[in-house]
Amino acid sequence: MIKNFTCEFPYSMLNMTMEGDYQTCSWSKVYPKYHNSSPNNFFNSSLLKNIRSDMANGIFSSDVQDMCRFCIKLENSNETSPRIPFIKPPEEELTHINLNQIGNQCNLQCAGCGPERSSRYGPLIDNWNYNIDEFKDIKKIGFIGGEALLMKSVKDVLFNLDAEFQLITNATVFPKWLYKLTKKKIKFIVSIDGVGQLDDYIRQGSNFTKKHL
Repeated sequence: MIKNFTCEFPYSMLNMTMEGDYQTCSWSKVYPKYHNSSPNNFFNSSLLKNIRSDMANGIFSSDVQDMCRFCIKLENSNETSPRIPFIKPPEEELTHINLNQIGNQCNLQCAGCGPERSSRYGPLIDNWNYNIDEFKDIKKIGFIGGEALLMKSVKDVLFNLDAEFQLITNATVFPKWLYKLTKKKIKFIVSIDGVGQLDDYIRQGSNFTKKHL
């Protein structure tokens, strides 16, 4: 059973629910009592100051147990709670990297993008100047910016590295070479800005009714 509990969230962040109530994170107790308070007033309330003090001094107070009961219950059941990744000692090796905007090649001209994110706005940009072997020990690789499935550099990485991949895509292109990667661990995050004509308006060049698979 847990007898000592500390977490970085009460020291560094707040969460606000849809009802406008505060909590220290998405899993902590909600405090409707502070509904009409400002974020600073709740963060600097005597309640949170006492909880932070208790955590810093190793005191497993009733306030700490009440606020953090979700994580405490999980850990008492030998499960991993949301706080665990934040209190683990840092890794001594790089295991995860997000490759942001290694190019701007894209087939759409979305309202929220500009020349650095879409070649439909300006000249084609290719920022890839790495040796693929430099990433051979990375366990997770993410791609953000442009349309990943159109970029040769992304294709080369997918075919030549054995990692878990995460791609943000507009889901309007599905190249046939993807079928050769069915044994790879690839997670697709699909961006959708609306439904029907609204989507087509925001994402110029898109056709919401068209099937791409």
